[in-house]
Amino acid sequence: MSQKKLTQLLYRLPGIQRFIMRLADDLGERRNLLVLHPDWVDSEELLSYLREELWRRDFVMYEALLPEMPEDCSPAIALGGRLGVRWPASLSRTPANLVELCTATDIIQLVGLNTLPTARRRAWVEFLLQWSQNFQKIIDRGGRPTVICLICPAWAVDMVPAESLYLSVRKWWGIPSALEMQLLCRMAEEDGTGSSFASGWRESVISSIAGSDIQLAEWLWDDVFDGLDNLMQRLLNYALEKREWSNELLFSLEEYPRFGNWLENSTAATDDLCLQNPKLWGRGILTWTWEYGLEVNSSALALFGRREEIQHRLWRAQASLLLPQLDNLRLCICKRLTQICGPEWPIRFPLFDSEKEMAAAKENPYSCQWGYLEAVVANSVSLKTERTYLPLIQLARSIRNRLAHYRIIGYSNYLQLCREIQKHSEILF
Repeated sequence: MSQKKLTQLLYRLPGIQRFIMRLADDLGERRNLLVLHPDWVDSEELLSYLREELWRRDFVMYEALLPEMPEDCSPAIALGGRLGVRWPASLSRTPANLVELCTATDIIQLVGLNTLPTARRRAWVEFLLQWSQNFQKIIDRGGRPTVICLICPAWAVDMVPAESLYLSVRKWWGIPSALEMQLLCRMAEEDGTGSSFASGWRESVISSIAGSDIQLAEWLWDDVFDGLDNLMQRLLNYALEKREWSNELLFSLEEYPRFGNWLENSTAATDDLCLQNPKLWGRGILTWTWEYGLEVNSSALALFGRREEIQHRLWRAQASLLLPQLDNLRLCICKRLTQICGPEWPIRFPLFDSEKEMAAAKENPYSCQWGYLEAVVANSVSLKTERTYLPLIQLARSIRNRLAHYRIIGYSNYLQLCREIQKHSEILF
């Protein structure tokens, strides 16, 4: 897979498309728009997809490149000059007055905020707030004021401003979900170059480890098969090399005490907590998905040496992939024995560890668990032909027991299980 494959496919996901439609709807309703996103998202790429949607709706747009604006004057004067606005001599050059004079376009797109020095970034965000505050009186008299759209990484904004009637603040948050990340991996392998076994493993592991971080998913694409030690090293390399994170950076964000609390109990944190400091999620250090909630990026965990948390995320990927498959396999073996020996087969081979298990088997032969199945197939003379299933049963039992006790398995174990199932595919039908 090319390095940009997932990024190129990202905007085909339904969650992204809905997000862009909401942005276009906000602008169509004459609401100024501030869009904040983590820094792995390309602002200009997102803007290009939004622009396509706005063109379809016949909006007239003007793109203002902020790095090219003069720095020795206020944003109102700088933007007015770019727009060719002629200021009456009696009118002060303020955002409120510029709104009144700006009538030549529907939407002004401010581009490149994150490239500006801190003071200029603050000035332009304040300009956007002041611009939106003047909308009410224009709309009350039947006017159609020009709206401003500003898309930037969340870290470029000191504090996330509150929404108002004519200012919408949209956050790229929880996009993609863990389910969409799996779909994205599936889409990336539509060419069929990978085996279905590898694809299923990769989809589960990446969606659990990478969360909504597409760059991390690309980084780990070929590194999800080599065990926890290799995964930890790759996550650490991503933090240091790709994202250039460090312990010093986390301390410099002035949120380290709360960040430490999130490390200990990240499920207790909420969307509101992360928005109080946009630098953490703007840098991608915090992620959120519908499936797993608010979490610290796996690479940040690796930077802190939090091996147990990484192992847990690897375990939940394996559990979600394998436990349903294993239970279906168990039911298929019970069905096979029922077809051969009749529904009373568990009672014909009374090898139960407890009376409770025997009572359950009398009531329902499909309740028999892996330990009993292994004992029956291994020891019953009348099931000598079915003894060929024994390696599959033993392997499935071993994997199930490891996962049930929160222990991870290796990709080789998973591959061995898949191949054993293939050898005995008749039991699945």
